[in-house]
Amino acid sequence: MIVYSGGSYDLIHPGHLYVLRKCRELGDQVVVGLNTDDFIEEFKGHRPVQSYLERAEILSALRFVDRVVPNLGGADSRPVLEAVGPDIIAVGYDYWSPDDSKYCRQMGFDREWLAAHHIRLVYLDLHPGYSSTNIRRAAARVA
Repeated sequence: MIVYSGGSYDLIHPGHLYVLRKCRELGDQVVVGLNTDDFIEEFKGHRPVQSYLERAEILSALRFVDRVVPNLGGADSRPVLEAVGPDIIAVGYDYWSPDDSKYCRQMGFDREWLAAHHIRLVYLDLHPGYSSTNIRRAAARVA
């Protein structure tokens, strides 16, 4: 069972580890679709603190992660998903909506596309209190 988790994973923190641990509980192979630096800047309005190569190296060293692949499609996640062929996409519960449209719309596909590719969406509870944004803000206050 292949579980896919996509994201930026900038400034790895306990919330990220929680998500990846939950992914491992769902399947026997965890693949992270890692957003590129350019896409993060376009999507979030700022460059990541850690480069793509740094983030990929850290993720690859984690025992919960089997493989890291670049999300070269940016806002259209279909190319990376077609390459990975996951059984499950694990996403934070903050993306939940009754019809899955909130997450699907952001990722560039719909429920029919997921069904045609036999991919199931699983929403994960979040580990509250952790975010890369909060880490950046705290570092700026200290500096």
